[in-house]
Amino acid sequence: MAEARKRRHPKDIGDETQAVLLARLVQAGERVLIPFGENVRYDLVIDQDGSFIRVQCKTGRLKDGAVRFPTCSSTYHHPANRGISNCHQGYTGQADVFGVYCPDTGGTYIVPVEDCPERQGARSG
Repeated sequence: MAEARKRRHPKDIGDETQAVLLARLVQAGERVLIPFGENVRYDLVIDQDGSFIRVQCKTGRLKDGAVRFPTCSSTYHHPANRGISNCHQGYTGQADVFGVYCPDTGGTYIVPVEDCPERQGARSG
């Protein structure tokens, strides 16, 4: 009998995504800054000769031939909310691009926030 797959904590999945994106950006020759603290709406910053690009990292999932990823945050799981309501907040004006890692394909993608709908984005191919 196959061992049941252990369910991973969402924070662990997010940490893996951020680590993979950081490594891929560095491999591509980018200078990457990591913001201090948890109270900003982006996870990484790309420094391109003094121009800064704020990157919000997201984990993509392969579904129907496209890599799909959330383009908003949810406060449902936040301790202050205690599961009372589900509030979604987009990233327009607070991040410049989504850095997306899809464990299903091993691919990474950079997608401008302005090119995405408010709840979910998709990247074909």
